[in-house]
Amino acid sequence: MVLMICAIVGFAAQQVATAPVEALDVAGNIEPARQTFLDFGVTGVVQAVNVKAGQAVQAGAVLAQLDDATLSAQVTQARAAVDTAGLKMRQDAETSPAAQAEAAAVTAVATSRLEEAAAEANLADTARLTELGVEAAQLGLTGGQSAAAAAQVQLGAAQANLVDIQRSAAAAVVAAQQAVDSAAAIGQGAVNAAEVQLATAERNLSDQQKVSQKMVTSSRAGVSSAQATLKADQATLATDTMTESTACPTDPACSTAKETVAADKAAVAADQAMVKTAQAKLTQDQATANQDVNQAAATVANDQATLKNTQIAAAVAVKSAQTTLAQTQAAARQAGDQAAAQLAASQVSLQAAQGEGIGAAQNALQQAQAKGQQSNDQGAAQLAASRFARASAEQALASFPQDALLLQLQQDQDQVNAARSVLAVAQHNASKGSIVAPVAGVVDHVNVVAGQSAGPPAVTTTHAIVLETPDAFQLTAPVRDIVMPSCR
Repeated sequence: MVLMICAIVGFAAQQVATAPVEALDVAGNIEPARQTFLDFGVTGVVQAVNVKAGQAVQAGAVLAQLDDATLSAQVTQARAAVDTAGLKMRQDAETSPAAQAEAAAVTAVATSRLEEAAAEANLADTARLTELGVEAAQLGLTGGQSAAAAAQVQLGAAQANLVDIQRSAAAAVVAAQQAVDSAAAIGQGAVNAAEVQLATAERNLSDQQKVSQKMVTSSRAGVSSAQATLKADQATLATDTMTESTACPTDPACSTAKETVAADKAAVAADQAMVKTAQAKLTQDQATANQDVNQAAATVANDQATLKNTQIAAAVAVKSAQTTLAQTQAAARQAGDQAAAQLAASQVSLQAAQGEGIGAAQNALQQAQAKGQQSNDQGAAQLAASRFARASAEQALASFPQDALLLQLQQDQDQVNAARSVLAVAQHNASKGSIVAPVAGVVDHVNVVAGQSAGPPAVTTTHAIVLETPDAFQLTAPVRDIVMPSCR
């Protein structure tokens, strides 16, 4: 003999035709075939119980609900954290100090290349002027008229050189000024974004303080209400105890008085448990409120530091661009002065060629050669300095730590992912604040009431609601091994 469990489907409902089976004559116990134990997925205070024992329910019916104020606040806070992390990542991608520094390095390279091009043009013009001056002086040896003509040509070339240098210098100054304006605009944009982020964090801190205050005030009201109920029941117990002492043992109402006192004591004990529960909730809510406010305050402090760093980075970028502008302006003035001096020398040469004839032409030849060599040396030196500045700027750009921006963006992405994980947990917890019937059935037990603290099976010792399916039962009875194949 063995003990087997044979399921009897449709015992309390209309039977359904199936394949023929062998009839068994056994004695045993018939019990429901399935019980579903239902509990809340998170811990909280029961807000409503919508069913009672013996009530039939349909699949999907909401059987009980927790107070969702705290869960909703956690979801709202988690969404705000996701938005803040996403905004910071976008701002860092557009206006981070690393990106600004790289832009300043690019501007420095462009400026140095313009200066190098201007120096090359100046050297070419100087070499050409030197050639023209020497040719003019040689022509002057054949006659004063030729010397005068050569001097006139030299003067025209000097004037053209002055115009070219002034044009190149003006273009370099404009480019440097544009670099200053760009650095200022980029820096101001970064500061504005940091200020907006700080204002958002401060607004979130204010909102969190209001929410936390409201939650703690509500919990304190719950403690006060529970204490008032306890006090009233204690007063009732004292009155009934006096009545009992008066009635007992001689008065026929003694038995009733004792029962009343026993009920009063039970009520007082229940009230004391409720006061303890309310006080525990107040302590937990105060801790949660302090944690939430501290987190919001930390965000404000972090955003304040970010704003300060952004302002410093913007000021450094503008200062660097202004220094480049000042250097460009000084170089432009120097080149203009040199070209003006060369123009003045050409004018003197023209006057000498026109007044002194061949002797003056010989002197002019020597002067043109000497001045030409000097101008060529100065132009070559200026070109070498420009090339050195351009190479230094390109080297600085090439060695720029471009991985810094990528690292910052990766850190921002990690913060976004962490905030999203917190939001998912909060949303999951919010969805576990209700008990929903998974299938149709009949409520067998309801072990929670409104106002009671409840949670998952690991927190509570009993299941909140037990649901049975009335159309399925099982028979537990001893049977012989030979009839085992007949058991369905």
